[in-house]
Amino acid sequence: MCIIAMVLEGAVFGRIAEALTGKLTTHSTSFHKKILLRIIFTVIGMSVAMTFIGDVVVNVFSWGSFQQLAHQLAAQLHHRAAR
Repeated sequence: MCIIAMVLEGAVFGRIAEALTGKLTTHSTSFHKKILLRIIFTVIGMSVAMTFIGDVVVNVFSWGSFQQLAHQLAAQLHHRAAR
């Protein structure tokens, strides 16, 4: 899950944060203010992303789905061994 979030940060939310920072600042804006805005936008974006990623992982990949997958794999292995 963390790998997905890190890829999204670089590919999506980092670019969005950079664009928003560019719209809200000028060349005369201090470096510290630009960095602060970029950090705020990135953290907000990553929080939203992790909320949705966590929801998908919890609802799609539940313990029951792993148990079902394990039973299916065991049945296939047993069937192949019986041949």
